[in-house]
Amino acid sequence: MGGRAGRAGRGGAGAGAGDAGAGGRRAAVLGGGALAAAGALAAPPPASAGNGGAFGKVWGAVTKTKGDISYPAGFEGCWDVRGRLETLETPLGLEVVPDAKQIERARREDLGQTLAYQQCFRTNAEGAVVADRARNTLLLAEAMAGPIPGAELDWDIDRPNKLKVRLPGSTSYTVTVTKRFEGDVDEEAQRLSTSEFFEQVADVPGRNTPAVKASRLLTKWKWRDQAPEGQPLIVATQILTDFVVPAEGDEALLLRSQGKPSAVWTYKLAFFPPAAPEPAPGAPGPA
Repeated sequence: MGGRAGRAGRGGAGAGAGDAGAGGRRAAVLGGGALAAAGALAAPPPASAGNGGAFGKVWGAVTKTKGDISYPAGFEGCWDVRGRLETLETPLGLEVVPDAKQIERARREDLGQTLAYQQCFRTNAEGAVVADRARNTLLLAEAMAGPIPGAELDWDIDRPNKLKVRLPGSTSYTVTVTKRFEGDVDEEAQRLSTSEFFEQVADVPGRNTPAVKASRLLTKWKWRDQAPEGQPLIVATQILTDFVVPAEGDEALLLRSQGKPSAVWTYKLAFFPPAAPEPAPGAPGPA
C-alpha cells in the first residue's frame, strides 16, 4: 500500500512567496495542531548512523519512551490524506488558553473543513515502519499555510523523541516526547491504538520567557488491504489534548486547571494511495 517515501530529516522548505501576515499564520499553524497531528517529534545528541538503532533503545530506556511507534509494513510510503477538524472544545474557557487567538481562528476557518495534504512513513535502522515526522510536519504546515521558505527542521529517524523547527525571523519550536504507548496490532480487525505525551516549547520573538505547552495525542487506526475505487485504505481518529502549563507563581491558574485539558481537538483522517502521475505528452500508453 502507498508509494515509497523519500528521505527526510534535516532540511528546509522550497522557495515561495510570503509576507508578515503569512509568517504569523505559519507560526500559529505550527503552534497549534500541525506539529502534533503530523506526529512531529525528533532527536537528542549526534551519533553515527551505524549505531542509530542502539541509540534509540538507550534513549527510550532513559526517557521511559519507546524508540518510536511502529506501524504495519503496508503503511510504508507516502499517502494522500484528507483531514478534517471535527470538534474543538475548550473545557476551561478561552481565558485559560495561552493561544486563544489561534483557537478562535481554528474555529472560524478550520472547523468542519477538509484539508488535503500528504503524509509519509518509512523504515528506520531497526527495520520498523515509522512516521517520517519532520517531512510530515512540513507537508502539513505548508498545506495549511502555504510555502514556508527557509524553514529548518532537525530530526533523526533513529532518535525520534525531539523535533526542532526554526522559522526565519520568527518563532522556533522544540517538541519532545515524554511518554509513548503503542497497543498490540489487532491483525484480524486491522486496528491499532497509539498515544504520545509531549511538551512543546516556543521561543517567541519579543518574549522574555518561552511559551510551554503540554499535550497528548491519541490516535485510533483502522486499515484494510483493498478498498473500492475512491475509498481510503487507512482511516484514523486523532484526539489532541492540550493541558495548561502555568507560569511560575501562577497558583490561581494551577488550582483552576487541576490537570484538566484546556483544549481538545478531534480530527478524522482518511489515507489514499497517491494518484498515478499523468503520462508525459506523447508518451506511449500501456502495452
